[in-house]
Amino acid sequence: MREVGELAGPLDADTALRELTQAALFERQVVRLVQEVLNTLDGMLDAPIEARLTVVADRASECVGAAASSVRRVRDETLRPCVAEAAEGSAFRVTLATGDPVERAALRATGFTSAVVAGGYDPDARQWLVELFGDEFSCETPLFTAILFALTQAALGFPRAVAPARSMA
Repeated sequence: MREVGELAGPLDADTALRELTQAALFERQVVRLVQEVLNTLDGMLDAPIEARLTVVADRASECVGAAASSVRRVRDETLRPCVAEAAEGSAFRVTLATGDPVERAALRATGFTSAVVAGGYDPDARQWLVELFGDEFSCETPLFTAILFALTQAALGFPRAVAPARSMA
């Protein structure tokens, strides 16, 4: 899988211009993704966590052209180390060529070429993961990991309407 801005062949003026244009378009798509997801989450105060995280996964998948996505609640402790760390409130990206060797081996077994995983706890102390899986047509950058993490945390953090203030009298 090629990353945004990674040149496909010899550097010539047309190729460089096309690559810069694609990078600028991707940047605008990511900004729009963040704006739209945060606005949507603002309207989902009473929605279940899974629904909120599904918005994140679906919209992020569209943005990068992910081959597949997953939202799941972590129910056991038999996770690979990087996935366990993400479930604690972190994120990581792995490709067939880069990342943790254990995750690269797991990725190879799936047939995908990349994965971006973000997770954390909801207010009821349940762990969740959002996973995006890429193929040769997907396009995400290493920076996209931070964006997915931030959107995942936003979806996990405010799932309920704010309680009315109590009287101090």
